[in-house]
Order: sequence, then structure tokens, then C-alpha cells
Amino acid sequence: MGVKQALLVETTCRKLPKHELYSLAQQVRNSSRSIVANDVESYIRQKYFPADYRRFLTYSLGSCDETKFWVELAREMGLFDEATFDEIMEGYERLSMIIVRTLNRGDNPWSAGQVVRVRQVTPTDSITRSRHSSTWTLKSPGTKVVEPYSRIMAGL
Repeated sequence: MGVKQALLVETTCRKLPKHELYSLAQQVRNSSRSIVANDVESYIRQKYFPADYRRFLTYSLGSCDETKFWVELAREMGLFDEATFDEIMEGYERLSMIIVRTLNRGDNPWSAGQVVRVRQVTPTDSITRSRHSSTWTLKSPGTKVVEPYSRIMAGL
């Protein structure tokens, strides 16, 4: 849906007057592309970096709101007619609702059913890095449980 909206904005902005092609039209196009780009980035990071998943979804929502602002401004300036404005805004309202619903659900299929303990790292804890990978682990004295450090930090 985001790609469809970005393409709609792209074709609509190409019809704008020449003096707006490199200012307002460029802002609208950039923010509409950013929605999809951030959504893709969140999808890629969801398995290994759950906090980044939510962060990039939030960026996507911000870009969606920015796009709606630029489209409203273009209508107020008389650059978009009501039919074009309604078509673009309806799509971005639906897209916003999908992103908000996803954020509120905490919808990350890779962390479903996993419990991530969040606690303060104390001076007696040891944080070590594996020699053969970029995996960091946290071990508390007197425990046999070794947790991936990234899982602890992801919950912060």
C-alpha cells in the first residue's frame, strides 16, 4: 500500500508547475518515499533488533504525517484539486492507521512468545564478546544463565 501511495504522489507531483517541482513537490516525494523505506528497514531489522523494528516503524509514521502536511499545504496553495487531495489523503490516513495498529500491537513475529528480561547491569556482571562473531553475552556472578546482551539492551 505504501508503494502504491508513493507512486500516486510521484505521478501527481509531476503535474505541478515547474516552479514547484524542486521545492514543494520534492518535499512531498521525499517524505512519501521515506515511509516505504523506513517500513522496509523495520522489516529487515525485526528479527535481530526488536527495538530498531519499533524505531523504524515510528520513523515511518512520522514520514506519513509529514507527507500529509505537505499534501495539505499543496491543496491550500491551490496546487491540488479536491479530488486529488482526497485520494492521496485517504490512502495516507489508512496507511497511518496500519502503522499505529502495528505499533500498538507490538507486532514483531520474531519476539512473539519470548520473554526479554530487562534489568540494570551491575559492576559484578561480565559482558564478553565472542571471538568468532559479534555476539555479546552477559553473565551475572553465581548464575549459570548467559543471556545475549543485545536482548537485554533491546528491552530498554
